[in-house]
Amino acid sequence: MKSLKSLVIVLFLDVNVLAQSFPKEATQLFERYVALEAKFDPAIADLYADDAMIKNTRRYPDGTSRTMSLPAPTYKELIRTSMPTAKARGDTNQYSGMTSKVEDGKLRVTATRYSDLKKHSSPLSLLITQRAGRWLIVEELSESVAIAVDFNRPIRELRLLDGRTLSNVFVMSVGENHLSARWRGGQGNLPYDLLPEEYREAATKMRTPKPAPSDAPTKPNPAQKKEK
Repeated sequence: MKSLKSLVIVLFLDVNVLAQSFPKEATQLFERYVALEAKFDPAIADLYADDAMIKNTRRYPDGTSRTMSLPAPTYKELIRTSMPTAKARGDTNQYSGMTSKVEDGKLRVTATRYSDLKKHSSPLSLLITQRAGRWLIVEELSESVAIAVDFNRPIRELRLLDGRTLSNVFVMSVGENHLSARWRGGQGNLPYDLLPEEYREAATKMRTPKPAPSDAPTKPNPAQKKEK
């Protein structure tokens, strides 16, 4: 935690130099954002305006990308409900390279976010303004990187959303709503809602479709028999 505080202080020395025209409360909002996230505090959701624009661009190993938007109320509820899972997984972030600039009377704060869990960096941009006396985030632009998933190869380590970590996972089949797998010390079905997003997406794309219901045996057509 000491290193986190040091990081925040260093970052905000830079912000204050770049955005001196803004009140201290505005430039310190990102400091609070980082601190609440580090404590897995669901109160971080209260830093967003109810009409904030939330966009995430997901980049895939094949070079393609997909941008998704979420309504702010949905995103805020997602933050609140996901905090216990994030804490169980040790899903923490580090921030560096922060800059800020004035944009249409608002404060644009950008930084590089490094995921300690996924081991990759991605850009983050927050737009901050004052609403009814409170400084709030009115826009979040972020990116995430999808890892390449190959169910034909053993997964060395699979972190489930319930906090468990499975080692040497061999996927035996991909079902409609679960993976059938064996791993060191056990085997069974892994529901999709327990899988990390990359694995859930990969499973959804290749899951085994349900067999079509078999029709009753077709009775031979007497007319066809006569023709023969």
